[in-house]
Amino acid sequence: MKTIKKSGLILCFLYLMSLQTQAQIRSSFFQSKGFENSGVTEYLEIAEGSPVLYWTGYNKKPVTLIIKDTKHVSFDGKSISHYWVSFPGAKAKYHLIHTKYYGLSDETIHKLTCIHANGKVQLFTSSPAVFYSKNFVKKGLTEFLEKSKDGKFFWYYTNLNKQRKIKLTKVSNSDGANPKYRFPGQNKLYEITTTMSCRGGYFCRYPDGRVQRFDIYHGHE
Repeated sequence: MKTIKKSGLILCFLYLMSLQTQAQIRSSFFQSKGFENSGVTEYLEIAEGSPVLYWTGYNKKPVTLIIKDTKHVSFDGKSISHYWVSFPGAKAKYHLIHTKYYGLSDETIHKLTCIHANGKVQLFTSSPAVFYSKNFVKKGLTEFLEKSKDGKFFWYYTNLNKQRKIKLTKVSNSDGANPKYRFPGQNKLYEITTTMSCRGGYFCRYPDGRVQRFDIYHGHE
């Protein structure tokens, strides 16, 4: 009986870990520019089983929207998730429609439509998932990992020059739980794995054994 209980606990733990990983992978980011006011960009983060987050280019602290109801349907190579949400302390409800198209390639196309309480329709475009790490290499330096849409590689850049993005390529024989990446022209391999956390993010293990954590970046950290 003790052996059965122990095995059950292990299976339960592995199941919960897999759910957390799936939630992280399914996190989607969207943006809409100049809908309500010219020059204002609005952002939304949606992840299955997690709160819907909203922020803007001016007010970068994420607001957790209250989910009133949800509905999910799948058919003909696509899935549609409906979220009816409102801002804390407000009565107005917004209908978010998140559509995912699954093609023959690994890339999944995401579209998001927001129907306002007054009937106005706002379109959000898919934006990349970005992760950050501050002060690891040296004080004042923030490093970013931007995941490609197909999930096959990362772009790397820093706060010192966000326009200079370096493509980290995955080593072909490193698929599975511990994929390894390298910088162009270098032989050193960096192991990038999920944190297995509901907060999402990645661990980067250096060739010398150091481990660096990258958390989800909302643009305000």
